[in-house]
Amino acid sequence: MKQRSWHVQYRIVILLAWLLACQSTEEPVSSDSQLKLSFSSDAIILDTVFTDLTTPTYRFSVYNKNSKNLRIQRITLQGGNSSPYKVIVNGKAGNQWKDVFLRAGDSLRILVSAKLPGNSQSQEPTLFYDELLFETNGNQQKVPLISWGQSVNHISGTIGCDAVWDAARPYILYDSVSVAPTCSLTIEAGARVYAYNRAALHVFGTLLVNGTPTNPVVMGGFRQEPLYEKAVGTWRGLLLYPNTSRHVLNYCTLRNTEIGILCSDTQVDLNGCQIYHASVAGCVAFNSTMRLYNSIISNCIERLFQANDGGNYELIHCTFANYEYDFFRNNEPGTVFLQSDGAPAMNIRLFNSVFWGNLADEIYFVGPNFTLQAAHNVFKTAIYSAEVLNPSGNQNQVNPSGALFQNERLLDFRPAENSPLINRGLPTSLTIDIKGNPRDSQPDIGAFEYHP
Repeated sequence: MKQRSWHVQYRIVILLAWLLACQSTEEPVSSDSQLKLSFSSDAIILDTVFTDLTTPTYRFSVYNKNSKNLRIQRITLQGGNSSPYKVIVNGKAGNQWKDVFLRAGDSLRILVSAKLPGNSQSQEPTLFYDELLFETNGNQQKVPLISWGQSVNHISGTIGCDAVWDAARPYILYDSVSVAPTCSLTIEAGARVYAYNRAALHVFGTLLVNGTPTNPVVMGGFRQEPLYEKAVGTWRGLLLYPNTSRHVLNYCTLRNTEIGILCSDTQVDLNGCQIYHASVAGCVAFNSTMRLYNSIISNCIERLFQANDGGNYELIHCTFANYEYDFFRNNEPGTVFLQSDGAPAMNIRLFNSVFWGNLADEIYFVGPNFTLQAAHNVFKTAIYSAEVLNPSGNQNQVNPSGALFQNERLLDFRPAENSPLINRGLPTSLTIDIKGNPRDSQPDIGAFEYHP
């Protein structure tokens, strides 16, 4: 009998719980028109974005900082279906959302992205404006959506022979872009080239870059937000294949690559070039002839410069400096000349250049069959003695004391005041520095001439 009574009581408890669950649980909502929403941003500004590409998603929050619950009667994307913006509220994409409940002290996350149409008639960025309208208890609050759409040239596959890229609008590289054998690609001063994820520029012909000190060519990843300025490995870089042509890059800035320049059995001149933020190396060469003048390579995870298995390498007034402010290095010297047994001879000429960084050893020579000429350089090394790198009359400095640069954390490699780089160079035919400033009769070591 007791067992049966227990079953009856259990059923009564279940019935009461079900009845309570069926009762309204709606929380009270204030209709006070004095209560307003707050926003994490006064406006959503996407800045300059490339047209015909979906932008990254931007997030902002809507806050109810009041002590009472609110119901947002409507959230409206004013441009409707014609708007280039895509908005997601509470996980739902659309143009209008109704009766959005927001508890006191709580927040609502909204996601915004855009795909801006290109303008074939304009080289300048075009303004795209829309608004999100929030209606709460008779209040209307607006959050502007603002972006500037930069029309671009979309590049993929094998480009036309003897192509010329000018500065009118940026070029976006998709996947593998190739310059065919016997063809050339000329990139004019001021041109901007941005590479989509994992893209690469394969050069089987000839590459000519005609930047100037005041109007360099810039090549980097397509993400333009400040957060990605120092990103590494977002695209593969320049791949220069074996041929008899001479590639000439004048005043070109390369960044965000896996390897900035990878070349094999070819000839490359770099003048006034800057290579930053590579996930592997700034420059890797195999049995090539390379001349680097007034150039900088910095902030690469594994190597700045590596020459392998033969070739001729001349570095004059270069700054190779590697620090791990933005990443952890692999404890490898920044500059390496590596010879395998049986490889062709390697000839190395180093003048008025600095090889520096946060490690004890920033330059390394490995293997047989190479010749080295080095004078008026600055080396950081724990491997080589001063006698090895500074034979009589060569005036190389090994591990000098004192600050070398203005601010290496900010990639400012101008000589610091009283730097051991100042007035320690050998006069050469390079009469200006990387910025076009004149060098005096006692030039400074590295890519920059000191000017107080």
